[in-house]
Amino acid sequence: MWSLIECVPENDTDTLAGVVADVRLAEVLTALLAAIRAAHGTDRVEFEALGAALWAQCGPGDTAAPVITIMLEGED
Repeated sequence: MWSLIECVPENDTDTLAGVVADVRLAEVLTALLAAIRAAHGTDRVEFEALGAALWAQCGPGDTAAPVITIMLEGED
């Protein structure tokens, strides 16, 4: 999924790669936030961003604190 965020369009020679990555990450997080707000009583949401089907799940991380994992549809 991260490769979708870091992808710089070939015809975009004037934009810094970091700016493009920031904008793409913001698009993913905005779509995720909308999906979370629309979901009720679940720890998993499906959404679309950057022209791809994505899903995210909230669960315990290494220290048992909640973390959100975002993946492409079909990834586990």
